[in-house]
Amino acid sequence: MITLDEPRLMRSFEKIFDVPPTHRLVMVRSRSTGGARGAHSWIHEEFNDWDELTARYESFVEIDHATGVLRSSWHKFDSSGRLVDGREHW
Repeated sequence: MITLDEPRLMRSFEKIFDVPPTHRLVMVRSRSTGGARGAHSWIHEEFNDWDELTARYESFVEIDHATGVLRSSWHKFDSSGRLVDGREHW
C-alpha cells in the first residue's frame, strides 16, 4: 500500500523537481487507484516570486503488489505547455 504524509511529500516533490526556495509549489490534483496495481498520480504547479505560473508537473507512482515492482515518472512542462524535463523509473 502506498502511504502519503502530506508535508513530507510536498518537501519531496520540491526536491525532486528542484524548485527554487523562493518559488511556491501547489498540488492541483491527486488521484489514487487500488487493486493488483496500486497507483497514485499528481499534478503540481510552480509559481515564482510574482505569483506567475512558471511550470506544471505531472507525476505518478505505481506498484504491482504481486511482484513488488515499482514504476514512477515525472514530467515538467513550461508555462506554455512544452515538455522541458522529466524522469522515468521502470
